[in-house]
Amino acid sequence: MIRTLSLIIFSLTICHVAVADKAFDDIMAMAKAGDAQAQLQLGTMYYEAQGVAQNFKQALNWYRKAALQGNVNAQYYLGTMASRGEGIDQNYQQARAWYEKAANQGHADAQYQLGVFFSQARGVAQNHKQAKIWYEKSAAQGHSDAQYRLGLLHEGGRGTPQNAIEAYKWFSLAAAGGNEKASESIVNLETTMTKQQIDSAKKSAAEWKKSSHN
Repeated sequence: MIRTLSLIIFSLTICHVAVADKAFDDIMAMAKAGDAQAQLQLGTMYYEAQGVAQNFKQALNWYRKAALQGNVNAQYYLGTMASRGEGIDQNYQQARAWYEKAANQGHADAQYQLGVFFSQARGVAQNHKQAKIWYEKSAAQGHSDAQYRLGLLHEGGRGTPQNAIEAYKWFSLAAAGGNEKASESIVNLETTMTKQQIDSAKKSAAEWKKSSHN
């Protein structure tokens, strides 16, 4: 009985491998034929070692092919790999270029990363006003980290006049999205604000939530 069960498991494993190989071959064929979505999927398989050995250079190769066809996710992934130095020497200028392509197509994570790049002078001169622009675009899509960063800019008066009410608003929205640092910032900010200011900030956050759902 045990031997029979072992044979069944072995047969199922062989079958699974064969199906996986067939799927990979099909994706590869589509990617070579120029299908951008297949190229993106192939890049992800190499990046995450899904059914193949992890290979950052192959991931870069297929992401680039998809990105050059305008695939927004491939553009974002290329930016991330260039920023991290995966399969390529770390290159913030190149990362920013790919992030910009994705951000201009509305990719919230890419918009957030551009905000970080301008805030921290990664591959570009530090510019808090530009950072604010990109954080706002990302925050408008509900990106909690971008909302938190916006709060910091308003709190510190960087790229915008210092405004505790606006800072509190964005911290509140970020905290509601699960950003733990934002929750800590709210506690600290409340010690410097009047009840009237806090109430105004909460009202502003509620109005923003309502308008964003319309």
